[in-house]
Amino acid sequence: SAYSAGHLLLALKTFFLVTILWVFFRSQSFGDAMHIFKLIVQNAPSEPQQLLIPLSTWIFLLLFIVSDVFLYKRRFDSWVAGMHYLLRWTIYGVLLFGIVAFAGVENFPFIYFQF
Repeated sequence: SAYSAGHLLLALKTFFLVTILWVFFRSQSFGDAMHIFKLIVQNAPSEPQQLLIPLSTWIFLLLFIVSDVFLYKRRFDSWVAGMHYLLRWTIYGVLLFGIVAFAGVENFPFIYFQF
């Protein structure tokens, strides 16, 4: 199955590898990348209270994981197509509201224009 221990370990390995490679991609030089890794290790939290994550973050994480598992084998549009139109449009409205409410309002330049 897609959620077996082997697949989850491969996914974690890929995540960590890509995360490490992003540090090198964003750094100006190899020395800068090594400095970033050094700061990550040196600035590790020394008190357990610094590791606390807000409950709202856990709730949203759980929501995303459940939705990913639920929609793994079934497309979203085919899932909502069988619903009553009022429920379907309520879901569309909630999704649209979420996009507008959580959209970033800062203007960030496109990364490749910086090179």
